[in-house]
Amino acid sequence: MTLAPAPAQDSPAVVAAGEPVHRGRRRTGAGHRRIGASGAGILVFCAAVLVLLGVPVGSLVLSSLEAEPAMALFGHDGVFANYAYLLGEPTNQEMLWRTARVSLTSTLVSVVAGYLIAFALRGMGRRAQQWWTVVLLASMLTGPLVTVIGWMGLFAAGGIGYQIVNAIPALFGGEPQRLLQTEFAMTVGTIHFVLPFVVLTIAPAMSRVSRSLEQVSLTLGAGWWRGFRTVTWPMTRNATFGASLLAFTLSIGSFVAAQFLGGDRVLVAATAIRQMIATMTHHLASALGVIVVLACVVALIVYVRLTARATRTSSYRESGTGPAVLLPRGVSWAVLAVAGLFLNAPLLLTAVQSVNATSAFPAPFRGFTLYWYAQFFAYEPFRQGIVNSLIVAIAACALALALSLAAGLAVTRGPRWCRSAIAAGIMSLPNMVPHIVIGLALLQFVSALDVPMGMPVLIVAHTLVVAPYILRTLQPIVDTVDPRFEEAAATLGSRSTRTFARILVPQLRAGLVSAGLVGLTLSFINLPVSLFLGTAHTRTLPLVVSEYMTSQLDPIVACYAVLQTIVAVLLLSLGQRYLSLRLLS
Repeated sequence: MTLAPAPAQDSPAVVAAGEPVHRGRRRTGAGHRRIGASGAGILVFCAAVLVLLGVPVGSLVLSSLEAEPAMALFGHDGVFANYAYLLGEPTNQEMLWRTARVSLTSTLVSVVAGYLIAFALRGMGRRAQQWWTVVLLASMLTGPLVTVIGWMGLFAAGGIGYQIVNAIPALFGGEPQRLLQTEFAMTVGTIHFVLPFVVLTIAPAMSRVSRSLEQVSLTLGAGWWRGFRTVTWPMTRNATFGASLLAFTLSIGSFVAAQFLGGDRVLVAATAIRQMIATMTHHLASALGVIVVLACVVALIVYVRLTARATRTSSYRESGTGPAVLLPRGVSWAVLAVAGLFLNAPLLLTAVQSVNATSAFPAPFRGFTLYWYAQFFAYEPFRQGIVNSLIVAIAACALALALSLAAGLAVTRGPRWCRSAIAAGIMSLPNMVPHIVIGLALLQFVSALDVPMGMPVLIVAHTLVVAPYILRTLQPIVDTVDPRFEEAAATLGSRSTRTFARILVPQLRAGLVSAGLVGLTLSFINLPVSLFLGTAHTRTLPLVVSEYMTSQLDPIVACYAVLQTIVAVLLLSLGQRYLSLRLLS
């Protein structure tokens, strides 16, 4: 995800016309060493990732090699008994195949749809792009639980989606078709969750496609399709492959959609892991977690091979009004309209249900009431969940900001090894491992060390999860910082701490705030990690709401979805208004 504030025209990051912004290492004179030039920030960030993720995943592998006592009843023994059971039993084989089907289908549909949306956005005006920035980010930052609540309202008996799908069979006397707790519902919910991530990955690359090369291809007589195939696609190919990898990782670890839209009727790997932990078969859960990680590793290898084969075409952006390879205006608006309906319709219907004067969810509208909102705030576990979520989110965001700022400065100013593929890969590891596996690995690791569960463990886990997103949000603005202001301050005798506070931070303020908003929201909505590491006293709001939904379903959960969306939109509006938050940066 690329999400960076644009520097104001009077910002120190904007230098005199014709003078480039200096990046990387350069001789500064007077013995001054720029902040972050040593590369220590990268070492700290990578060490944190390796200790908090690499070691727990390693312990997960070791745990998977310890056979469960019950494996002998199925004729499996030895160090690979758990794997033999998972790969050999018919019910487990069906679960694994279902996981593969849902993940691959969700990935394919999300990437194709996301590419079309990014392509359509390229031909839109600035206002349309800004509006879609808010739509996509709001859908992403409201979290999978809000998405699931919306689709449950559509697919449950009595929902509009259920009525529409069953209208035709009812005319011919057919049996009503179940939509909820099906593989179809699970796949739709997963696509809804993954799609904004895909668009936000492809759109920046789409905006950098060279308009001049497209003009040349069209001028020389190349048709629309040939211009797209020879110019546009090669310049967006690697970003599309990266979006595919991200979509697959998110899909295979999509626990929330699998739990509430699929349920126990259609188990996949994420929900099976949760069941195994509940039944105290931890070693079997570890083996399944390792299988999921191996699937992500295979996807990563495919991604590396595909990008290695890709033709290296220099992509630069040029303004102009000449011809370009764009979708027809009507087609672009149609694509965006369908995508907007898909992303927003469930939430709009949920908003209606939250003020419905009936205790059923979903149900026909019986009248307007705010009773359910009052009940939401009157429920003590919800209030405590809000407090816990804020504590965890603020603390995790602060830690992640410190790590990401140090790492971002090292990437821009440090030695060459700070920009190596190895360092970048280590820093991106939390994005390449599904959160359900991260939660499981940390649970096993903390339990093995006999560390008591509590708020510190939860904060550290959330820091690990949100730090890569904060780094990717903050890095573009770090790259724009002009080091000459720091050199001038050092020449005048300013110490490093004062230079950092008075020179560097003001230039990074907009980026720090926007990255902080993203990290705060992502931590607040996280459920898989909190599911494994939360205790009775540290349960976050999404965890409390998910537990509430397993016992009863009423308009109170719709109130949570609406309130979470309002908070996300307000934060994004703040960034859009005051920080020039842009999608196509």
